Amino acid sequence: MKLMPVVLVVLLFVSAFAVCKAKANTVENSYENAATAFAENKVNDAFIFVKKALQENPEHLPSKLLISKVFFDAGNLLAVEEELYEALELGADINLVLPVLGSTLIIQKKSQELLELAKYQMQFNRQSQFEWALLMGQVELLNNNKYKAQIEFEKALTILPANSRSLNSLALLYMEFGWQQKAKDLIEQSLNINPNNEKTLVLKGELLLAENKSDLALALFEQAFVIDPKDPKILRNLAFLNLRLNNYSQVKKYTELILAQSPLDPAATLISAWRMMLDDNDKELAKQSLAELSSALSLLDEHNLSKDKLTSFIQGASEYLQGNNEKARQYLFSHLNTFPGDKSALRMLLEIHGNDDMTSKLITLLESNTKNIVGDLYLGTKLVQLYLSEHKILRAESLLNQITENFPQHSFVIYLKATIARMRNNPNQALAILNKHTFSEIPPLYFLLLKGELQLELNNLKSAGETATLVLANQSKNIDAYNFIAAVNIKSNQLVKAMLNIEKVLELDHKNITAMFNKAIVLKARNKNSEFKSIINQILLDNPEHTTSLLLLARHELSLGNTKQVIAHTNTVLLYDLKNKYAVELQFAAYTQDKNTRSALIVAKELIKIDRLNPIYIVASIQLQIELEQYQQVERNINILYGLWSNESDKLLYLSELQTKAKLYKNAVKTLNRAKELTPESLSIELALANNYLRLNDDGKVIKAFSHIERQFGQSAELYLLKGDMAVSHDNSSEAFQYYEQSMELKPSNPQAIIKLYQLSKQGVENHKFTEILEILLLDASTPDWVRKILADSYLVQNELAKAQHHYEVLLTRDDLVSEPSILNNLANIYAQDNLDKALLTAKKGLELGSKNPLLLDTIGWLLTKQKQYDEALSFLRDAFTMNASSPTIRYHLGFTLNELGRSKEAIKELNASLANGDDFSEYEEAKLLLELLKSN
Repeated sequence: MKLMPVVLVVLLFVSAFAVCKAKANTVENSYENAATAFAENKVNDAFIFVKKALQENPEHLPSKLLISKVFFDAGNLLAVEEELYEALELGADINLVLPVLGSTLIIQKKSQELLELAKYQMQFNRQSQFEWALLMGQVELLNNNKYKAQIEFEKALTILPANSRSLNSLALLYMEFGWQQKAKDLIEQSLNINPNNEKTLVLKGELLLAENKSDLALALFEQAFVIDPKDPKILRNLAFLNLRLNNYSQVKKYTELILAQSPLDPAATLISAWRMMLDDNDKELAKQSLAELSSALSLLDEHNLSKDKLTSFIQGASEYLQGNNEKARQYLFSHLNTFPGDKSALRMLLEIHGNDDMTSKLITLLESNTKNIVGDLYLGTKLVQLYLSEHKILRAESLLNQITENFPQHSFVIYLKATIARMRNNPNQALAILNKHTFSEIPPLYFLLLKGELQLELNNLKSAGETATLVLANQSKNIDAYNFIAAVNIKSNQLVKAMLNIEKVLELDHKNITAMFNKAIVLKARNKNSEFKSIINQILLDNPEHTTSLLLLARHELSLGNTKQVIAHTNTVLLYDLKNKYAVELQFAAYTQDKNTRSALIVAKELIKIDRLNPIYIVASIQLQIELEQYQQVERNINILYGLWSNESDKLLYLSELQTKAKLYKNAVKTLNRAKELTPESLSIELALANNYLRLNDDGKVIKAFSHIERQFGQSAELYLLKGDMAVSHDNSSEAFQYYEQSMELKPSNPQAIIKLYQLSKQGVENHKFTEILEILLLDASTPDWVRKILADSYLVQNELAKAQHHYEVLLTRDDLVSEPSILNNLANIYAQDNLDKALLTAKKGLELGSKNPLLLDTIGWLLTKQKQYDEALSFLRDAFTMNASSPTIRYHLGFTLNELGRSKEAIKELNASLANGDDFSEYEEAKLLLELLKSN
């Protein structure tokens, strides 16, 4: 093979690099042109430029965020959703996405989709916390929970008290409550903040309308119109009010403006139609306009089948025999309305009853004949089964007790008693009920199968195997028997045997659901996922209500991380079985996996409704409420747990930890004292008591607790930690340092002590001593890498750059840390002190290794700015901003770079944003100085 000349290779490489760079420049130029056009309200130009940028690079985050705003202004909400969900997947900062995506979902009334964004709550900055509270208020309004909406809007007001949007939202709600004076006060506050806020002017106008001050209201609406002539609400208010005031020329003007924007606007269509009817020549056009509106807004209901009032039992039976079950049901119900005690009709109807709606009707019918039914084993037990299908366990049990008086030893009555125990999550009791019943002959198949299923559920495989043998010995070629034996084989991991028994069933009935389902389980166990899904989908095609298959499919999707599919499948289950706890548990797992705290809490509450005293559900709910800082709602659930665990000290200790996290310190002390009664000599309980006394600022009890612990248990690392915490609470940092150091001496590599010492060292407390302690720790080769990382960070804070550099470089030799963004970023900043090129290469290395991190992007951008490569720098800084919009450092770097590019107006905006939250970043003074300089020019 002929070798390519070296010079040609170099030329080709340079050429390819130039093409890539040119392409990147094209993207950035298009984006910057789009951003400028959008800022100047040239929406069409902005769309052309940003579309071009995305054609060059479909994953360019700044362009995706900008085009979503363009789509939002154009009313293309589905496109907004698509762009912003993709942007989140690409790493966009939720704080940039939330305002537009949240509004988009609210407008479309997609409450559930909005709630799924709760998984990002931990990343919300203050502005987003405010936006979220407003959005949650809107969700509550969609659900018609006005008082809950009030709580959310008031919460928004506490986050940003001087914000017109929160004031307006709350004022509007107060108006709906009829609290006019409260609304008026908020509106005036809002106008004091911004006298030209068109939304506030409209609210004040609506308030005046309620007071019959039409002329004053009209003046405010017209003032709002001047500010925003395209706002549909302003236009509608003006149209309706002018209509009321008989200003027909103005009515025409505003309705035409509305219809120009939205040709199908219902309000404008109605007004236009009414106006046209004033002129005899336009009456037909008016009628046509109203008809089109009616057609667009109406919903088509299914036409109810007419019922023949002359139906009889014979007609119903005739249809039943012909297999026309729907007609048979109609006739039989009609017949039973006249003859409610006809047991023959009831029996026939029970044979062909179908959906849930039919079940509730049957229950009503049977309940009206309870006296006759109790003495009829068939009808009585059928009603019990119907109750159980609706999860009405108490009613089922009450009726079954009455039936038992007439049929005390009947095997089906015993079977139903065991079924009820099983539904109450007590398989042991259910099995005991069955075992107590003796038979002179072989038990019925339904009895044996339930017994075997319970044995499987309790992992008693030996007994299940014996039951399976008994079933098979007396039920030759029985489908249910083969299916049960296959289930035993699966549980015993005898997959080959299981498949043989499954195939026997399928030979007898190739569409047997249980066999197909068992086959799917075997295929899944063998990791034949495509075949598994194929069989499950086949089952669901013929039996869409087969909830067991839906649940298995949901579990499979959960294992793959496909949480949206989990929610979809479990929602289908809940359509058929509203209180299916397994479906709700899977939803909880999906929302937890997605870190969607708010939705997970809603689901946890549903689980508690299903099983009110289940401690697992209650604990899950408490943990989520603590995470969301809903402390007031925690106490009720904690009291339930206290009642359940009041005689178990280890569980009470755990309960006290939950109480401490929920800031219920007095309750925690009460719980711990009860735990102490049960286990008098427990160091963990004594430490927890001291910790809660400390949080209650009860120094006397804290000191007494410390003395008691020292006398009874001696010194401990945990005790020194608490002593350090007490010293910190008294602003005695040097004493706190000594205690934390003593804690480390007793327990080296103690994470809590090291972190607390690091926090003190960052405040300038014994920082050199802290690094000495960690250096000694690192002499032990088993010391974890996170200790070295803290040491390097500490040296960086102390400006001992050479030592920090050494430890960062050691960390980069670890396979799991070679692309760690924070290490590469800090190293790049160290190298930048004397070698910008090396710094740039180090930071870019992180990007090459896949760490698209805002810290690295910002560092690269800032280094390029220092090299006066402002256009290229801007590209990286824009990307950094899309991923972390809350960083004042990034906003300052953006402002500085934009100013160097001669874009001072945009620079001022960025610098204002960087200074908005105070002086909590190192370049605050530089940002402040630059902003003052730009404003003075």
